[in-house]
Amino acid sequence: MIGSAHAGGIDEFVVVIGYEGDRLEGFLGDLSARAGLTIETVRNPEWRGANGLSVLAAEPFLGGRFVLMMADHLFDPGILRDLLAQRPDREAWSSRSTAG
Repeated sequence: MIGSAHAGGIDEFVVVIGYEGDRLEGFLGDLSARAGLTIETVRNPEWRGANGLSVLAAEPFLGGRFVLMMADHLFDPGILRDLLAQRPDREAWSSRSTAG
């Protein structure tokens, strides 16, 4: 997933870890050094819970625009490149957040 995301234009990552966290943190540190990517890890002590808990664990590390991805979802990097090329329409977002 990190390889596909990087091919799509992402070079900074926040990875939420839980199960096998120490092992995964070591792997990601090595990957960061080898690939020249910024990869921060965040521990989710409630990793057995719903996926939203991992998003909440990462919240302090997120700012502005970000892409939420799941490690087990495959995608074409071209889709991510197209998404990143889009200019956000702030008016559309603000009307969505106040609707309902």
